[in-house]
Amino acid sequence: MKEGMRLANKYEILKEIGKGGMSIVYLAMDLHIHKMWAIKVMKRTHSSSSILMQAWTKEADLLKELDHPGLPRIVDIVETSEEVCIVMDYIEGETMETMIRDYGPPPQARIIAWGVALCDILAYLHQQSPPIIYRDLKPGNIMVKPKGELCLIDFGIARRYQINNDRDTTVLGTQGYASPEQFSIDQQSDCRSDIYSLGATLYHMACGRSPLHKEMQALPDTISSGLQNIMQKCMELEPKNRYASILQVQYALSHIQEYDTHYRHKQKLHLRLTGICLLFCMLCFGGGVWANAYAHLLHAQAYEGLLEAALQEKREDKQKQKLYQAVKELPHRKEAYMQVVAIYAQDGCFSFLEEVDFKRNIQPYISHEDVFYEELCFQIGKLYWYYYETKQEAQPSISRMKAAYFWFSKVHTHVKTQAYALAQAYANIAKFHQTITLRMEEVEDAGMYQRCYQDMERLYQQHQMKAPAEIVELESDRMFVCLLVNYARGLHRDGISEERMLFRMKTIKEEVMQLNTTTPKTKALKVEILRMCEEGTSRIHVACQKEKQDGTMGKTA
Repeated sequence: MKEGMRLANKYEILKEIGKGGMSIVYLAMDLHIHKMWAIKVMKRTHSSSSILMQAWTKEADLLKELDHPGLPRIVDIVETSEEVCIVMDYIEGETMETMIRDYGPPPQARIIAWGVALCDILAYLHQQSPPIIYRDLKPGNIMVKPKGELCLIDFGIARRYQINNDRDTTVLGTQGYASPEQFSIDQQSDCRSDIYSLGATLYHMACGRSPLHKEMQALPDTISSGLQNIMQKCMELEPKNRYASILQVQYALSHIQEYDTHYRHKQKLHLRLTGICLLFCMLCFGGGVWANAYAHLLHAQAYEGLLEAALQEKREDKQKQKLYQAVKELPHRKEAYMQVVAIYAQDGCFSFLEEVDFKRNIQPYISHEDVFYEELCFQIGKLYWYYYETKQEAQPSISRMKAAYFWFSKVHTHVKTQAYALAQAYANIAKFHQTITLRMEEVEDAGMYQRCYQDMERLYQQHQMKAPAEIVELESDRMFVCLLVNYARGLHRDGISEERMLFRMKTIKEEVMQLNTTTPKTKALKVEILRMCEEGTSRIHVACQKEKQDGTMGKTA
Protein backbone atom coordinates (compact mmCIF):
# COMPACT_ATOMS: atom_id res chain seq x y z
CA MET A 1 0.00 0.00 0.00
CA LYS A 2 1.11 3.56 -0.68
CA GLU A 3 0.51 6.81 1.18
CA GLY A 4 -2.72 8.47 0.08
CA MET A 5 -4.26 5.21 -1.10
CA ARG A 6 -7.87 4.61 -0.02
CA LEU A 7 -9.14 1.29 1.29
CA ALA A 8 -12.84 0.49 0.77
CA ASN A 9 -13.43 4.22 0.11
CA LYS A 10 -13.34 4.68 3.86
CA TYR A 11 -9.75 4.55 5.11
CA GLU A 12 -6.90 6.72 3.78
CA ILE A 13 -3.42 5.28 4.27
CA LEU A 14 -1.15 7.86 5.93
CA LYS A 15 2.10 5.98 6.51
CA GLU A 16 3.71 2.67 7.39
CA ILE A 17 4.27 2.37 11.15
CA GLY A 18 5.42 -1.21 11.60
CA LYS A 19 6.45 -4.41 9.89
CA GLY A 20 6.44 -7.96 11.22
CA GLY A 21 7.01 -11.45 9.96
CA MET A 22 3.43 -11.83 8.81
CA SER A 23 2.17 -8.35 8.08
CA ILE A 24 2.71 -4.63 7.58
CA VAL A 25 0.96 -2.11 9.82
CA TYR A 26 -0.21 1.25 8.48
CA LEU A 27 -1.60 4.36 10.14
CA ALA A 28 -4.88 5.30 8.46
CA MET A 29 -7.53 8.00 8.72
CA ASP A 30 -11.23 7.09 8.85
CA LEU A 31 -12.70 9.50 6.28
CA HIS A 32 -16.19 9.24 7.80
CA ILE A 33 -15.50 9.99 11.47
CA HIS A 34 -12.00 11.51 11.14
CA LYS A 35 -10.38 9.05 13.55
CA MET A 36 -6.98 7.37 13.36
CA TRP A 37 -6.86 3.58 13.06
CA ALA A 38 -4.09 1.03 12.65
CA ILE A 39 -4.52 -1.34 9.71
CA LYS A 40 -2.65 -4.66 9.64
CA VAL A 41 -2.26 -5.96 6.10
CA MET A 42 -1.27 -9.45 4.99
CA LYS A 43 -0.68 -10.35 1.36
CA ARG A 44 -2.54 -13.44 0.20
CA THR A 45 0.68 -14.65 -1.41
CA HIS A 46 1.86 -15.45 2.11
CA SER A 47 -0.98 -17.91 2.54
CA SER A 48 1.26 -20.70 1.25
CA SER A 49 2.36 -20.95 4.87
CA SER A 50 -0.71 -22.45 6.54
CA ILE A 51 0.65 -21.78 10.03
CA LEU A 52 1.08 -18.06 9.35
CA MET A 53 -2.35 -17.69 7.77
CA GLN A 54 -4.01 -19.59 10.62
CA ALA A 55 -2.24 -17.36 13.14
CA TRP A 56 -3.37 -14.28 11.23
CA THR A 57 -7.04 -15.26 11.12
CA LYS A 58 -6.90 -16.47 14.72
CA GLU A 59 -5.72 -13.03 15.86
CA ALA A 60 -8.76 -11.40 14.30
CA ASP A 61 -11.17 -13.98 15.71
CA LEU A 62 -9.75 -13.67 19.25
CA LEU A 63 -9.63 -9.88 19.41
CA LYS A 64 -13.19 -9.48 18.12
CA GLU A 65 -14.44 -11.19 21.30
CA LEU A 66 -12.33 -9.21 23.80
CA ASP A 67 -12.89 -5.87 25.52
CA HIS A 68 -10.17 -4.64 27.88
CA PRO A 69 -8.30 -1.31 28.03
CA GLY A 70 -5.02 -3.21 27.73
CA LEU A 71 -6.01 -4.83 24.43
CA PRO A 72 -6.64 -3.29 20.98
CA ARG A 73 -10.16 -3.56 19.54
CA ILE A 74 -10.91 -4.76 16.03
CA VAL A 75 -13.42 -2.46 14.32
CA ASP A 76 -13.44 -3.75 10.73
CA ILE A 77 -12.05 -6.43 8.42
CA VAL A 78 -11.58 -5.62 4.73
CA GLU A 79 -10.70 -8.35 2.21
CA THR A 80 -9.49 -7.81 -1.34
CA SER A 81 -8.28 -10.22 -3.98
CA GLU A 82 -4.67 -9.50 -2.92
CA GLU A 83 -4.85 -8.69 0.78
CA VAL A 84 -6.64 -9.22 4.06
CA CYS A 85 -6.79 -6.05 6.20
CA ILE A 86 -7.68 -5.79 9.89
CA VAL A 87 -8.71 -2.33 11.08
CA MET A 88 -8.01 -1.88 14.79
CA ASP A 89 -7.31 0.68 17.50
CA TYR A 90 -4.26 2.82 16.87
CA ILE A 91 -2.21 2.63 20.05
CA GLU A 92 -0.20 5.80 20.60
CA GLY A 93 3.17 5.50 22.31
CA GLU A 94 6.15 3.25 21.75
CA THR A 95 7.04 -0.33 22.53
CA MET A 96 8.58 -1.18 25.87
CA GLU A 97 11.53 -2.66 23.96
CA THR A 98 12.20 0.71 22.28
CA MET A 99 11.87 2.62 25.54
CA ILE A 100 14.33 0.35 27.35
CA ARG A 101 16.76 0.49 24.42
CA ASP A 102 16.65 4.29 24.25
CA TYR A 103 16.46 5.18 27.93
CA GLY A 104 17.87 2.14 29.71
CA PRO A 105 16.27 -0.19 32.28
CA PRO A 106 13.57 1.46 34.43
CA PRO A 107 13.83 1.62 38.25
CA GLN A 108 12.42 -1.25 40.29
CA ALA A 109 9.26 0.66 41.25
CA ARG A 110 8.40 1.08 37.54
CA ILE A 111 9.20 -2.59 36.83
CA ILE A 112 6.81 -3.67 39.58
CA ALA A 113 4.07 -1.29 38.38
CA TRP A 114 4.42 -2.56 34.82
CA GLY A 115 4.46 -6.15 36.05
CA VAL A 116 1.23 -5.66 38.01
CA ALA A 117 -0.41 -4.03 34.96
CA LEU A 118 0.62 -6.95 32.72
CA CYS A 119 -0.79 -9.38 35.30
CA ASP A 120 -4.12 -7.56 35.10
CA ILE A 121 -4.26 -7.94 31.30
CA LEU A 122 -3.17 -11.58 31.37
CA ALA A 123 -5.66 -12.35 34.17
CA TYR A 124 -8.45 -11.04 31.91
CA LEU A 125 -7.29 -13.36 29.11
CA HIS A 126 -6.88 -16.35 31.42
CA GLN A 127 -10.36 -15.84 32.89
CA GLN A 128 -12.03 -16.27 29.50
CA SER A 129 -13.87 -19.54 28.88
CA PRO A 130 -11.84 -21.40 27.80
CA PRO A 131 -8.73 -19.43 28.86
CA ILE A 132 -6.76 -17.53 26.20
CA ILE A 133 -3.02 -18.13 26.32
CA TYR A 134 -1.11 -15.17 24.84
CA ARG A 135 2.14 -17.15 24.24
CA ASP A 136 4.25 -14.25 22.94
CA LEU A 137 4.69 -11.82 25.84
CA LYS A 138 7.86 -9.76 25.36
CA PRO A 139 8.80 -6.06 25.48
CA GLY A 140 8.44 -5.77 21.70
CA ASN A 141 4.74 -6.71 21.96
CA ILE A 142 3.93 -4.26 24.76
CA MET A 143 3.00 -0.69 23.92
CA VAL A 144 3.53 2.02 26.54
CA LYS A 145 0.97 4.77 26.03
CA PRO A 146 1.78 8.47 26.66
CA LYS A 147 0.21 8.36 30.14
CA GLY A 148 2.03 5.14 31.07
CA GLU A 149 -0.73 2.57 30.50
CA LEU A 150 0.24 -0.71 28.84
CA CYS A 151 -1.38 -2.43 25.88
CA LEU A 152 -0.58 -5.84 24.38
CA ILE A 153 -0.28 -6.06 20.61
CA ASP A 154 0.20 -8.91 18.11
CA PHE A 155 -2.14 -11.77 18.98
CA GLY A 156 -0.89 -13.83 16.05
CA ILE A 157 0.01 -16.92 18.08
CA ALA A 158 -2.41 -16.59 20.99
CA ARG A 159 -4.72 -19.58 21.41
CA ARG A 160 -7.52 -20.89 23.56
CA TYR A 161 -6.60 -23.61 26.02
CA GLN A 162 -7.85 -27.00 24.80
CA ILE A 163 -9.01 -29.01 27.80
CA ASN A 164 -8.86 -32.46 26.22
CA ASN A 165 -5.62 -31.87 24.32
CA ASP A 166 -2.22 -32.73 25.78
CA ARG A 167 -0.05 -30.93 23.22
CA ASP A 168 0.08 -27.82 21.02
CA THR A 169 -0.64 -28.23 17.32
CA THR A 170 2.16 -25.87 16.28
CA VAL A 171 5.43 -24.74 17.78
CA LEU A 172 5.49 -20.95 17.93
CA GLY A 173 7.01 -18.29 20.16
CA THR A 174 10.03 -16.06 20.62
CA GLN A 175 13.19 -17.70 21.94
CA GLY A 176 14.26 -16.29 25.25
CA TYR A 177 10.69 -15.38 26.19
CA ALA A 178 8.63 -18.42 25.21
CA SER A 179 8.36 -21.20 27.78
CA PRO A 180 10.13 -24.54 27.17
CA GLU A 181 6.84 -26.37 26.66
CA GLN A 182 6.04 -24.11 23.68
CA PHE A 183 8.94 -25.73 21.83
CA SER A 184 7.94 -29.26 22.83
CA ILE A 185 5.71 -31.46 20.70
CA ASP A 186 4.68 -33.44 23.80
CA GLN A 187 3.25 -30.63 25.93
CA GLN A 188 0.42 -28.12 25.66
CA SER A 189 1.03 -24.54 26.69
CA ASP A 190 -1.27 -23.23 29.42
CA CYS A 191 -1.58 -20.17 31.66
CA ARG A 192 1.77 -21.02 33.25
CA SER A 193 3.42 -20.54 29.85
CA ASP A 194 2.47 -16.86 30.00
CA ILE A 195 3.84 -16.72 33.56
CA TYR A 196 7.22 -17.89 32.23
CA SER A 197 7.14 -15.18 29.55
CA LEU A 198 6.23 -12.58 32.16
CA GLY A 199 9.29 -13.58 34.20
CA ALA A 200 11.47 -13.25 31.09
CA THR A 201 9.92 -9.84 30.34
CA LEU A 202 10.58 -8.67 33.91
CA TYR A 203 14.19 -9.81 33.46
CA HIS A 204 14.48 -7.75 30.26
CA MET A 205 13.10 -4.72 32.11
CA ALA A 206 15.69 -5.16 34.85
CA CYS A 207 18.74 -5.87 32.66
CA GLY A 208 17.88 -4.14 29.41
CA ARG A 209 18.42 -7.26 27.35
CA SER A 210 16.80 -10.55 26.38
CA PRO A 211 17.29 -13.59 28.64
CA LEU A 212 18.11 -15.64 25.53
CA HIS A 213 21.84 -15.75 26.22
CA LYS A 214 23.16 -18.90 27.85
CA GLU A 215 24.84 -16.90 30.60
CA MET A 216 22.15 -14.57 31.81
CA GLN A 217 23.46 -11.18 32.87
CA ALA A 218 23.61 -10.60 36.61
CA LEU A 219 20.77 -8.42 37.81
CA PRO A 220 21.68 -4.89 38.99
CA ASP A 221 22.16 -4.25 42.70
CA THR A 222 19.10 -1.99 42.58
CA ILE A 223 16.87 -5.06 42.02
CA SER A 224 15.78 -6.51 45.35
CA SER A 225 16.10 -10.18 46.13
CA GLY A 226 12.30 -10.26 46.41
CA LEU A 227 11.86 -9.30 42.76
CA GLN A 228 14.67 -11.68 41.76
CA ASN A 229 12.93 -14.53 43.59
CA ILE A 230 9.65 -13.77 41.78
CA MET A 231 11.41 -13.75 38.38
CA GLN A 232 13.15 -17.02 39.18
CA LYS A 233 9.92 -18.74 40.21
CA CYS A 234 8.15 -17.47 37.08
CA MET A 235 10.94 -18.87 34.87
CA GLU A 236 11.17 -22.35 36.38
CA LEU A 237 11.67 -24.87 33.55
CA GLU A 238 8.95 -27.18 34.90
CA PRO A 239 5.48 -25.58 34.76
CA LYS A 240 4.49 -27.25 38.06
CA ASN A 241 7.26 -25.32 39.84
CA ARG A 242 6.03 -21.90 38.67
CA TYR A 243 3.24 -19.85 40.17
CA ALA A 244 -0.07 -21.63 39.64
CA SER A 245 -1.91 -18.55 38.39
CA ILE A 246 -1.19 -15.03 37.17
CA LEU A 247 -3.12 -13.64 40.17
CA GLN A 248 -0.53 -15.22 42.44
CA VAL A 249 2.21 -13.37 40.53
CA GLN A 250 0.24 -10.14 40.86
CA TYR A 251 -0.10 -10.68 44.60
CA ALA A 252 3.63 -11.39 44.91
CA LEU A 253 4.58 -8.23 43.00
CA SER A 254 2.17 -6.19 45.13
CA HIS A 255 3.73 -7.60 48.32
CA ILE A 256 7.34 -7.60 47.16
CA GLN A 257 8.83 -7.32 50.65
CA GLU A 258 7.39 -10.67 51.67
CA TYR A 259 9.43 -12.33 48.91
CA ASP A 260 12.69 -10.61 49.82
CA THR A 261 15.34 -13.15 50.84
CA HIS A 262 16.58 -10.97 53.68
CA TYR A 263 13.03 -10.48 54.96
CA ARG A 264 12.16 -14.18 54.82
CA HIS A 265 15.51 -15.19 56.28
CA LYS A 266 14.96 -12.68 59.08
CA GLN A 267 11.50 -14.12 59.76
CA LYS A 268 12.80 -17.69 59.83
CA LEU A 269 15.80 -16.70 61.95
CA HIS A 270 13.47 -14.92 64.36
CA LEU A 271 11.35 -18.06 64.69
CA ARG A 272 14.42 -20.26 65.21
CA LEU A 273 16.02 -17.96 67.78
CA THR A 274 12.72 -17.65 69.59
CA GLY A 275 12.42 -21.45 69.60
CA ILE A 276 15.96 -21.88 70.95
CA CYS A 277 15.35 -19.31 73.70
CA LEU A 278 12.07 -20.90 74.65
CA LEU A 279 13.58 -24.37 74.69
CA PHE A 280 16.47 -23.10 76.85
CA CYS A 281 14.02 -21.53 79.29
CA MET A 282 11.99 -24.71 79.43
CA LEU A 283 15.12 -26.73 80.25
CA CYS A 284 16.29 -24.24 82.86
CA PHE A 285 13.05 -23.24 84.50
CA GLY A 286 10.34 -25.55 83.24
CA GLY A 287 6.72 -24.55 83.70
CA GLY A 288 3.60 -24.36 81.60
CA VAL A 289 4.21 -20.75 80.52
CA TRP A 290 7.26 -21.64 78.48
CA ALA A 291 5.61 -24.75 77.10
CA ASN A 292 2.71 -22.61 75.87
CA ALA A 293 5.12 -20.15 74.28
CA TYR A 294 6.91 -22.94 72.44
CA ALA A 295 3.55 -24.27 71.25
CA HIS A 296 2.78 -20.79 69.89
CA LEU A 297 6.06 -20.93 67.95
CA LEU A 298 4.98 -24.20 66.35
CA HIS A 299 1.64 -22.61 65.42
CA ALA A 300 3.52 -19.69 63.84
CA GLN A 301 5.60 -22.06 61.73
CA ALA A 302 2.48 -23.96 60.65
CA TYR A 303 0.77 -20.63 59.84
CA GLU A 304 3.61 -19.49 57.57
CA GLY A 305 3.57 -22.85 55.84
CA LEU A 306 -0.17 -22.63 55.17
CA LEU A 307 0.16 -19.12 53.75
CA GLU A 308 2.90 -20.33 51.42
CA ALA A 309 0.83 -23.38 50.43
CA ALA A 310 -2.18 -21.17 49.66
CA LEU A 311 -0.06 -19.11 47.27
CA GLN A 312 1.00 -22.28 45.46
CA GLU A 313 -2.53 -23.62 45.01
CA LYS A 314 -4.13 -23.19 41.59
CA ARG A 315 -7.72 -23.89 42.63
CA GLU A 316 -9.55 -21.18 44.53
CA ASP A 317 -11.40 -23.58 46.83
CA LYS A 318 -8.13 -25.15 47.95
CA GLN A 319 -6.58 -21.72 48.48
CA LYS A 320 -9.44 -20.81 50.80
CA GLN A 321 -9.19 -24.07 52.73
CA LYS A 322 -5.48 -23.45 53.40
CA LEU A 323 -6.25 -19.91 54.58
CA TYR A 324 -9.11 -21.14 56.80
CA GLN A 325 -6.64 -23.52 58.43
CA ALA A 326 -4.16 -20.67 58.87
CA VAL A 327 -6.80 -18.56 60.65
CA LYS A 328 -7.48 -21.43 63.05
CA GLU A 329 -3.75 -21.86 63.72
CA LEU A 330 -3.21 -18.18 64.62
CA PRO A 331 -6.46 -16.21 64.81
CA HIS A 332 -4.58 -13.08 65.89
CA ARG A 333 -2.54 -12.76 62.68
CA LYS A 334 -3.80 -10.44 59.94
CA GLU A 335 -2.50 -11.89 56.64
CA ALA A 336 -4.84 -14.88 56.20
CA TYR A 337 -7.97 -12.81 56.84
CA MET A 338 -6.98 -10.23 54.24
CA GLN A 339 -6.11 -12.85 51.63
CA VAL A 340 -9.46 -14.59 52.10
CA VAL A 341 -11.36 -11.31 51.65
CA ALA A 342 -9.36 -10.63 48.46
CA ILE A 343 -10.23 -14.08 47.08
CA TYR A 344 -13.93 -13.57 47.83
CA ALA A 345 -13.87 -10.32 45.82
CA GLN A 346 -11.65 -11.30 42.90
CA ASP A 347 -14.46 -12.70 40.69
CA GLY A 348 -16.71 -9.70 41.37
CA CYS A 349 -19.28 -11.63 43.43
CA PHE A 350 -19.38 -12.54 47.13
CA SER A 351 -21.86 -15.38 46.86
CA PHE A 352 -24.31 -16.75 49.42
CA LEU A 353 -22.27 -19.97 49.71
CA GLU A 354 -19.10 -17.96 50.27
CA GLU A 355 -20.88 -16.03 53.00
CA VAL A 356 -21.80 -19.33 54.68
CA ASP A 357 -18.11 -20.33 54.51
CA PHE A 358 -17.11 -16.93 55.88
CA LYS A 359 -19.48 -17.15 58.85
CA ARG A 360 -18.34 -20.69 59.62
CA ASN A 361 -14.57 -20.41 59.09
CA ILE A 362 -13.64 -16.73 59.53
CA GLN A 363 -16.13 -14.69 61.55
CA PRO A 364 -15.89 -16.77 64.78
CA TYR A 365 -12.14 -16.02 64.99
CA ILE A 366 -12.34 -12.23 64.47
CA SER A 367 -11.60 -10.44 67.74
CA HIS A 368 -12.00 -6.76 68.64
CA GLU A 369 -8.81 -7.10 70.69
CA ASP A 370 -6.64 -7.50 67.58
CA VAL A 371 -4.76 -4.37 66.46
CA PHE A 372 -5.96 -4.87 62.87
CA TYR A 373 -9.61 -5.41 63.90
CA GLU A 374 -10.98 -2.14 62.53
CA GLU A 375 -8.97 -2.38 59.30
CA LEU A 376 -10.37 -5.88 58.76
CA CYS A 377 -13.92 -4.73 59.54
CA PHE A 378 -13.54 -1.94 56.98
CA GLN A 379 -12.45 -4.41 54.27
CA ILE A 380 -15.27 -6.85 55.10
CA GLY A 381 -17.74 -3.97 55.00
CA LYS A 382 -16.58 -3.06 51.48
CA LEU A 383 -16.82 -6.73 50.48
CA TYR A 384 -20.51 -6.79 51.41
CA TRP A 385 -21.20 -3.30 50.06
CA TYR A 386 -19.86 -3.90 46.54
CA TYR A 387 -19.75 -7.65 45.99
CA TYR A 388 -22.48 -9.31 48.05
CA GLU A 389 -24.80 -11.42 45.88
CA THR A 390 -28.33 -10.00 45.78
CA LYS A 391 -31.36 -10.21 43.52
CA GLN A 392 -32.01 -6.47 43.82
CA GLU A 393 -29.75 -5.29 41.01
CA ALA A 394 -31.58 -2.23 39.71
CA GLN A 395 -31.60 -0.22 42.96
CA PRO A 396 -29.32 -0.06 46.02
CA SER A 397 -29.87 -3.32 47.90
CA ILE A 398 -31.06 -2.85 51.50
CA SER A 399 -29.89 -6.36 52.43
CA ARG A 400 -26.41 -5.62 51.07
CA MET A 401 -26.24 -2.29 52.92
CA LYS A 402 -27.54 -3.81 56.13
CA ALA A 403 -24.86 -6.50 56.07
CA ALA A 404 -22.17 -3.92 55.29
CA TYR A 405 -23.41 -1.54 58.01
CA PHE A 406 -22.77 -4.21 60.64
CA TRP A 407 -19.05 -4.11 59.80
CA PHE A 408 -18.63 -0.40 59.02
CA SER A 409 -20.21 0.53 62.35
CA LYS A 410 -17.38 -1.25 64.14
CA VAL A 411 -14.79 1.16 62.73
CA HIS A 412 -14.87 3.76 65.48
CA THR A 413 -11.21 4.40 66.19
CA HIS A 414 -10.32 7.55 68.08
CA VAL A 415 -7.67 8.28 65.44
CA LYS A 416 -9.66 9.98 62.67
CA THR A 417 -7.99 8.33 59.68
CA GLN A 418 -9.25 8.43 56.10
CA ALA A 419 -10.48 4.84 56.50
CA TYR A 420 -12.48 5.94 59.54
CA ALA A 421 -14.07 8.82 57.61
CA LEU A 422 -14.96 6.53 54.69
CA ALA A 423 -16.36 3.86 57.02
CA GLN A 424 -18.57 6.48 58.64
CA ALA A 425 -19.74 7.64 55.21
CA TYR A 426 -20.64 4.07 54.20
CA ALA A 427 -22.43 3.49 57.51
CA ASN A 428 -24.38 6.75 57.24
CA ILE A 429 -25.50 5.99 53.68
CA ALA A 430 -26.63 2.52 54.72
CA LYS A 431 -28.54 3.94 57.68
CA PHE A 432 -30.20 6.52 55.40
CA HIS A 433 -31.56 3.88 53.02
CA GLN A 434 -32.74 1.67 55.89
CA THR A 435 -34.65 4.42 57.71
CA ILE A 436 -35.68 7.03 55.13
CA THR A 437 -39.10 5.51 54.32
CA LEU A 438 -40.17 5.51 57.99
CA ARG A 439 -38.80 9.02 58.52
CA MET A 440 -40.74 10.29 55.50
CA GLU A 441 -43.96 8.82 56.87
CA GLU A 442 -43.30 10.49 60.23
CA VAL A 443 -42.24 13.75 58.50
CA GLU A 444 -38.90 13.56 60.29
CA ASP A 445 -36.68 13.42 57.21
CA ALA A 446 -35.44 17.04 57.21
CA GLY A 447 -31.67 17.24 56.83
CA MET A 448 -31.23 13.52 56.06
CA TYR A 449 -30.95 14.04 52.31
CA GLN A 450 -28.23 16.65 52.55
CA ARG A 451 -26.16 14.47 54.91
CA CYS A 452 -26.50 11.47 52.59
CA TYR A 453 -25.52 13.63 49.59
CA GLN A 454 -22.41 14.83 51.45
CA ASP A 455 -21.44 11.24 52.29
CA MET A 456 -21.90 10.17 48.65
CA GLU A 457 -19.76 13.13 47.60
CA ARG A 458 -17.04 11.95 50.01
CA LEU A 459 -16.97 8.51 48.37
CA TYR A 460 -17.09 10.05 44.89
CA GLN A 461 -14.12 12.34 45.62
CA GLN A 462 -12.17 9.43 47.10
CA HIS A 463 -12.61 7.49 43.87
CA GLN A 464 -11.44 10.53 41.89
CA MET A 465 -8.18 10.57 43.87
CA LYS A 466 -7.60 6.82 43.78
CA ALA A 467 -9.12 4.84 40.91
CA PRO A 468 -10.93 1.80 42.34
CA ALA A 469 -11.81 -1.50 40.67
CA GLU A 470 -14.38 -1.00 37.92
CA ILE A 471 -17.13 -2.83 39.86
CA VAL A 472 -16.52 -0.56 42.86
CA GLU A 473 -16.64 2.60 40.75
CA LEU A 474 -19.79 1.54 38.91
CA GLU A 475 -21.65 0.43 42.04
CA SER A 476 -20.87 3.77 43.71
CA ASP A 477 -21.94 5.69 40.61
CA ARG A 478 -25.21 3.77 40.42
CA MET A 479 -25.94 4.47 44.08
CA PHE A 480 -25.25 8.18 43.62
CA VAL A 481 -27.52 8.35 40.55
CA CYS A 482 -30.28 6.51 42.45
CA LEU A 483 -30.04 9.06 45.25
CA LEU A 484 -30.27 11.98 42.81
CA VAL A 485 -33.21 10.54 40.85
CA ASN A 486 -35.28 9.01 43.65
CA TYR A 487 -34.85 11.72 46.27
CA ALA A 488 -34.51 14.89 44.19
CA ARG A 489 -37.35 16.65 46.05
CA GLY A 490 -35.85 15.93 49.46
CA LEU A 491 -32.41 16.97 48.27
CA HIS A 492 -33.79 20.23 46.88
CA ARG A 493 -35.66 20.85 50.13
CA ASP A 494 -32.40 20.32 52.06
CA GLY A 495 -30.59 22.94 49.99
CA ILE A 496 -29.04 20.89 47.15
CA SER A 497 -29.86 22.91 44.03
CA GLU A 498 -31.15 21.41 40.79
CA GLU A 499 -28.03 22.72 39.00
CA ARG A 500 -25.77 20.96 41.48
CA MET A 501 -27.63 17.67 41.08
CA LEU A 502 -27.61 17.86 37.28
CA PHE A 503 -23.92 18.75 37.25
CA ARG A 504 -23.04 15.67 39.32
CA MET A 505 -25.27 13.52 37.11
CA LYS A 506 -23.47 14.85 34.04
CA THR A 507 -19.99 14.16 35.41
CA ILE A 508 -20.96 10.62 36.42
CA LYS A 509 -22.43 9.95 32.97
CA GLU A 510 -19.31 11.22 31.19
CA GLU A 511 -16.97 9.13 33.36
CA VAL A 512 -19.07 5.98 32.98
CA MET A 513 -19.16 6.41 29.19
CA GLN A 514 -15.35 6.50 29.12
CA LEU A 515 -14.96 3.50 31.42
CA ASN A 516 -13.85 0.29 29.68
CA THR A 517 -15.77 -2.58 31.25
CA THR A 518 -14.32 -6.09 31.16
CA THR A 519 -16.98 -8.43 32.62
CA PRO A 520 -20.64 -9.15 31.81
CA LYS A 521 -21.64 -7.78 35.23
CA THR A 522 -19.86 -4.45 34.81
CA LYS A 523 -21.06 -4.12 31.20
CA ALA A 524 -24.66 -4.50 32.42
CA LEU A 525 -24.04 -2.00 35.22
CA LYS A 526 -22.66 0.52 32.74
CA VAL A 527 -25.73 0.21 30.50
CA GLU A 528 -28.04 0.55 33.52
CA ILE A 529 -26.31 3.70 34.81
CA LEU A 530 -26.36 5.39 31.42
CA ARG A 531 -30.06 4.57 31.04
CA MET A 532 -30.78 6.00 34.49
CA CYS A 533 -28.85 9.16 33.63
CA GLU A 534 -30.82 9.63 30.42
CA GLU A 535 -34.14 9.24 32.21
CA GLY A 536 -33.03 10.93 35.41
CA THR A 537 -32.30 14.39 34.05
CA SER A 538 -35.96 15.11 33.32
CA ARG A 539 -37.10 13.44 36.56
CA ILE A 540 -34.81 15.65 38.63
CA HIS A 541 -36.07 18.75 36.82
CA VAL A 542 -39.74 17.81 37.37
CA ALA A 543 -39.17 16.94 41.03
CA CYS A 544 -37.38 20.22 41.73
CA GLN A 545 -40.09 22.23 39.98
CA LYS A 546 -42.78 20.52 42.08
CA GLU A 547 -40.81 21.23 45.24
CA LYS A 548 -40.51 24.89 44.28
CA GLN A 549 -44.25 25.09 43.57
CA ASP A 550 -45.16 23.41 46.86
CA GLY A 551 -42.79 25.71 48.69
CA THR A 552 -44.32 28.77 47.07
CA MET A 553 -47.85 27.58 47.87
CA GLY A 554 -46.86 26.94 51.46
CA LYS A 555 -45.53 30.49 51.85
CA THR A 556 -48.69 31.95 50.23
CA ALA A 557 -50.94 29.99 52.53
